[in-house]
Amino acid sequence: MASPAATMNRLAKVDQPVLLVHGERDVLIPLSAARRTSSAHPEWRFEVAPDTGHLPMLEAPEWTSRTIDDWLDHQGRRAAVRASGPAIVEAATE
Repeated sequence: MASPAATMNRLAKVDQPVLLVHGERDVLIPLSAARRTSSAHPEWRFEVAPDTGHLPMLEAPEWTSRTIDDWLDHQGRRAAVRASGPAIVEAATE
């Protein structure tokens, strides 16, 4: 976040479905920065981990796992198809 404009320019080039997860109590990257990023990309899914700091995957592993699983079941499937092709996704769900 030392160069917000450069970061936003790089993020603007992302053309895959995105799950943006941010801790509500993150002291390293302000929640407002994540909200601005999410607002700039309304097609992305944005989730805030309640009462969690900078590392939701360590501080709230159950919440993080449920959030990722739900995203993969919905938006993330499109990313897998685009990256691997439908045959790979079909084989993985059998």
